[in-house]
Amino acid sequence: MHFKKENIGTLLLLVSVSVSAEVTIDGSLGGVAFDDVSPGNGFTYDIQETYGQTAGSNLFHSFDKFNIGVGEHANFSGSETIANIIARVTGGESSIAGRITSDIDGSSLFLINAAGFIFSNGAVVDVDGVFTVSTADYFEFSDDARFYSNLSETSTLSTTEISSFGFLNGSNGVIAIDSSRAVSGEDRSANDNFHVNSESILIRDADLQASEINVRMGDAAFGEIGIYDSIIESVEGGIFFQGGNIYSVGYHGNRPK
Repeated sequence: MHFKKENIGTLLLLVSVSVSAEVTIDGSLGGVAFDDVSPGNGFTYDIQETYGQTAGSNLFHSFDKFNIGVGEHANFSGSETIANIIARVTGGESSIAGRITSDIDGSSLFLINAAGFIFSNGAVVDVDGVFTVSTADYFEFSDDARFYSNLSETSTLSTTEISSFGFLNGSNGVIAIDSSRAVSGEDRSANDNFHVNSESILIRDADLQASEINVRMGDAAFGEIGIYDSIIESVEGGIFFQGGNIYSVGYHGNRPK
C-alpha cells in the first residue's frame, strides 16, 4: 500500500466489513443528492470539477458515499488554478481498496470523514501535492472559516489555506491502513507528503512510502496509534508520530531481509 501524502488515524481493533464500491454526491454543493459519479475518460469514477464548487484556488466536494473497490480507479480533475481539493464524506465510513488519483498538476488532496476510513487490498493514492486524510469534525481555514463533515452544521467555502483540524465531543471515527487481506499492491515512487489525523489510528501489514510521513491524534494527549508488521519509509523528510499511546510490533522503518 503506497501513499504520496499525509494524514492517518488510530485504532487497535479493525472490524472487517463488506462495503459495496460506490461514489455518490450528497447534493449539498450542487447536483442531485445521491447521484452516482459516472465513469468517463477511462476512469471508474470520473470526479470532475462540476460535481463540486470552487472558492478561489480551493475545490470543494461533498460525497454521500466514497468507496473505491479493488481494481477501481477514482480520479479528481479540474482547472490548473486549483491548488487544493477538499472533499468530505457525509454518509458513513469509507472503504478504499483501489486507486485514487488527481490529474491537476501540483494540487493537494484533503479527505475528511468523521465516520472513518479503511485502506486495504493494496490501495494506492497518487497525487502531486500533499495527501491528507482525517476523521476530524471540521477543517478550519486561516480566515477562521470552517468546512464541517456533518451536514447539520453550516460550512463556509473559504479561499484561504487549511490551518487546523477540529474534533468535537463524541468523535469516534477510525483511520485504518490494513493490508492483511491485500492483493499485490502497485510499487510507486513516493516523493510527496502523507498526513493522517484522527482520534483512532491503525497501521497493519502496510507499506507506507512518502517524502514525509506525519501521523497524529486529534488530541495528542489521548488515543492510541497501533503499528503492526509494517514498513514505513521516509524518502527525504522525517517520520513523525504524536499520540497518547503509541504501540509498535514487528518490522518498521526498514524493509525486512
